[in-house]
Amino acid sequence: MPVSFLSAEQRSRYGVFNAVPDIAQLGAFFPLDADDRRRAMAADDLTNPDST
Repeated sequence: MPVSFLSAEQRSRYGVFNAVPDIAQLGAFFPLDADDRRRAMAADDLTNPDST
């Protein structure tokens, strides 16, 4: 994608979050039903056993 029309600052931030998205923001872009959430949480527990 062309980025030559952006300023140097805009180019450095292109495609990068300026902050960690919160649950509401993620939910707006990645809608999951209860079953999907349960599977995602189970997978997270398997890959990150120390997470809380």
